[in-house]
Formats: sequence, C-alpha cells, structure tokens
Amino acid sequence: MEANLANGAVNGIDLWYEVNLVQALLAQQSPPSMRDQHQTKFDSFKMSADIAGGIATTKDLNIASQLLRVTGAGSSNLITQAIDYHLVATILKAPPQLKGQGWHN
Repeated sequence: MEANLANGAVNGIDLWYEVNLVQALLAQQSPPSMRDQHQTKFDSFKMSADIAGGIATTKDLNIASQLLRVTGAGSSNLITQAIDYHLVATILKAPPQLKGQGWHN
C-alpha cells in the first residue's frame, strides 16, 4: 500500500500543543491550555506499508509542512487498531500563534 497526500491534516493530535506541553514541563511551568483543533496540518504526507497477517508495517513515513518535518517507522495492527511507531519531529519554525512565547526561528 502507498499513500501520497497533499494539503491535509492528521486528526486526533495537535502536535503544537504537545510540543508546548513538553516545553512547559521542562521549564517546570503550568501546562498550556488545550486548543479546540485536535489536528496537525500538513503540506505532504507520504508513506508505504507492507500488509501481512493484519499488520501494516511502514518504514518510510514522511509528513512535511512549512513548520515541521516528521519521519518515522512502525506497525499498525489493523484488527486490534494498536499502533507502534517511532516518530522523529523536526521543528523548522514556530507557528505564528507561538512566536514571542519563548520560540525562536
């Protein structure tokens, strides 16, 4: 299976909230308030997966936007819906709503 998507969003996770949360925890500050979006927008989303025995294995996940790059690999159990992925996010620049809050481009 292959996927090559453009100009979309991953629903269910707001990556910028998660980054802000980690930054606050490391600085021993109060966690940020949750925004309503629960999504991370992307410019491109590419991956391929081998599927066998109900398990989809991916070695080349690549999600990109002007603000970040995410690469990863892992597996998804299509029967139980369990996910086991290792992701690496590289922040290229802070989104406009976070500038001036300790972020530097």
